[in-house]
Amino acid sequence: MKLASLCLFVAICSAAHIQKRASTSDKATIGYATLNGGTSGGGTATPITVSTLDELKSAVQGSTAKVVLLNGVISGSEIVDIGGNTSLLGKAGAALEGVGLRVNATNNVIIRNIKISNVLSSTGDAIRTIGASRVWIDHMDLSADMDHDKDYYGGLISITQGSSGTSITNSYLHDHWKAVASGLTTSDENYQANVTLAYNRWQGLNSEAPRARWGNYHVLCSYYLSNNGGVVVGAGSNVFVDSNVFESTSPQVTVSGGTLYARGNSGYTPPGGTPITPAVIIDNLSCSVSYVKSMKTGAIMDF
Repeated sequence: MKLASLCLFVAICSAAHIQKRASTSDKATIGYATLNGGTSGGGTATPITVSTLDELKSAVQGSTAKVVLLNGVISGSEIVDIGGNTSLLGKAGAALEGVGLRVNATNNVIIRNIKISNVLSSTGDAIRTIGASRVWIDHMDLSADMDHDKDYYGGLISITQGSSGTSITNSYLHDHWKAVASGLTTSDENYQANVTLAYNRWQGLNSEAPRARWGNYHVLCSYYLSNNGGVVVGAGSNVFVDSNVFESTSPQVTVSGGTLYARGNSGYTPPGGTPITPAVIIDNLSCSVSYVKSMKTGAIMDF
């Protein structure tokens, strides 16, 4: 199926991709993270800048509204817990090497413009949410390498215990065995996740792009390039694969226990009888092939 030739709602589709300078008070404008009061993180709180691991851990704790600017490269082998009502924003070139982020049973968190790489499985995941709500992950560069076995590194993003109201946007997810998994274990069937994945670039991945279980998922206007697998529609999930571009990616979509909806994708033809759209659509958008392939993803902004 060919993508629509126009991008509807152009202001929404385009703004995130053409403006490198961003505001520290930006809030989520697309997907499940816009519901139930929206996701504003620390809002208009006065930004503070951190440049060491200890400073970072201290700055993001607690539920008081806060905007934290990450400066420079921080290396280590720890997981940093992020409290509620937090915006963690990377300045130009900000990176975490071996250090992951966790949003555990809290809400209203924004994570933007940080490169995270090589988080070992013995440490955790690059980003993990556990029973969290209203989380916006945007303009991230998440990776490891394919030189080690599949369990050497943790996942790029793991969503567990029904983290509700999550939007993952404008991010570059690459060079990893396991990219994004939601609903990791059978215990997650007692929860329901609601996740939007939009305007992302998935490249050089082995699997889980994403693997979705137990919940509602919208995979929208994203570019899949040179992957050994794509979207996995897992147990208890409703997954809307919408206006994406698949190149050198096979299988593009695997259905394993969930319900697939699909429309307007390039490089992927769903099985006959696949329903086109779910009953409820949070973002009714459509993007052209040229638009999707030209998107500027990853940690390309500054604050």
